[in-house]
Amino acid sequence: MERITRFRAIAMLLVCALILGLFGVRMYAVQMLGAGDIVADSDTYTTYYTVKAARGELLDRNGNVMVGNRASYDLVINNFVLTNSGNANEHLLRLIRMADQLGVEYIENFPVTETRPYEYTLAEQSANWQGYFQDYLWELDIDSDISASRLMEELRKMYKIPEDWSDADARAVIGLRYELKLRTDITNLSSYVFLEDVPDDILNAILELNIPGLDAAATTKREYYTTYAAHILGTYSKMNAEEWEVYKEKGYKMDDKIGKSGLEKAFEEYLHGTDGRLARVVDKNGNIVSQYYVKEPVAGHNVETSIDLNLQIVAEEAMKQVHDELTAQESGSGSDIQGMAVVVMDTRTGEVLACASYPTYNPATFNQDWDQLRVDPLKPTLNRALQEIYPPGSTYKVAMSIAGLETQTISRYTEIEDKGIFTKYPGNSPRCLIYTRNGRTHGYLNVAGALEDSCNYFYYVLGDRMDWDDVDAVAKTLGLGEHTGIELGERIGQRANEETKKKNYSGSDAHWYA
Repeated sequence: MERITRFRAIAMLLVCALILGLFGVRMYAVQMLGAGDIVADSDTYTTYYTVKAARGELLDRNGNVMVGNRASYDLVINNFVLTNSGNANEHLLRLIRMADQLGVEYIENFPVTETRPYEYTLAEQSANWQGYFQDYLWELDIDSDISASRLMEELRKMYKIPEDWSDADARAVIGLRYELKLRTDITNLSSYVFLEDVPDDILNAILELNIPGLDAAATTKREYYTTYAAHILGTYSKMNAEEWEVYKEKGYKMDDKIGKSGLEKAFEEYLHGTDGRLARVVDKNGNIVSQYYVKEPVAGHNVETSIDLNLQIVAEEAMKQVHDELTAQESGSGSDIQGMAVVVMDTRTGEVLACASYPTYNPATFNQDWDQLRVDPLKPTLNRALQEIYPPGSTYKVAMSIAGLETQTISRYTEIEDKGIFTKYPGNSPRCLIYTRNGRTHGYLNVAGALEDSCNYFYYVLGDRMDWDDVDAVAKTLGLGEHTGIELGERIGQRANEETKKKNYSGSDAHWYA
């Protein structure tokens, strides 16, 4: 009997401990994470807001801000205050109607079409948002195989949408209830932002509605202070699913924005600050009882580049002028030009002072202009200075000249007669350009004169006398076909050598003759 009593006592203690443990976990979720169910009879509720850290600025070498930040306001909804107002659906409908009246699009990701017959739109969403929807169904104990139409019926009942409401009003409110539910019980997404970067007139008009739980949150937005240097400054927007897989391990949130190209991407982790966390204690009426930082935001670092913005502007304007002059011709050399690029470097340090590509675009309106930019046949978003490869042309004569001098195949005094047509090999008779144009030749030239006149014939002869591996070694040393070391993404060219030919060709075509 004593043994049975002792067993019961131990069992009761374990049950009590389990209950207390579950209660503790639940309280932590509600009070610390802001992720618990709304407690209607609670006097206060603590909500935790993510305070976005200011992103670092991009500066030119003279300290001019090319990309920075400006103060802005987002409209954020506190689900606890809204739910405890007693008329959550009606308040949300008033908010939606005001947004429609003002002509602004609010943020909503509920994956069901807006009109009957209801269908899912999950295929249009990222893998992460598809996962959030499945978690939402699980949290509400709804079968994941439910049809979209049946789901709408269930949610109308669950959220107590009045039966006399139109389908459009019910769908709109359910969309917002979905967003709020995700952030209340299911995900680690930041507080629900109804509108981002709200202009003052729209902000004031919406706040005058006095919607319980609706608050204006101060934040910053990326601002371009120049319409130039678009290709090197780059773009900045929200992550996709693939990027999230990389950045979630680095402390980023799924709805964070990151640099997608250019300097914004190259220095992402340096520019990206550390978000803060603000605790706000409110009562049922939405009055702020107290607030404090659990973790203060830390701004990102500024990046001072080697670019001289004034020189960049000169380069881009010069290219536009040349482009316009050439395309204005009815015919002739250059009339069919599609693009061009300019890179200006300090030869003493290797610093890039300007890096321009034409045609270009306005970085400040990139997102709005995207539909037009992506179908433009001239590909204005392409950075022709770094993302294309071109035949080297006469620039290779520098490598050949150095190789010839270093191997003593020629000296600086060696002269070769330009005969116009190189006829040593039957079936292949390349010509000097001056001979092709007017039948003249350059006569006798040493290496300095050959470089000055860019005499093709001189280099036909020189190339025939040399071991091409020596030329290739010099070209490699000069950086041709190699990474430049620039932080921005670049396409790497290839040099003419035995290795490259085997890579690009097969069979007898892969044979190297030099």
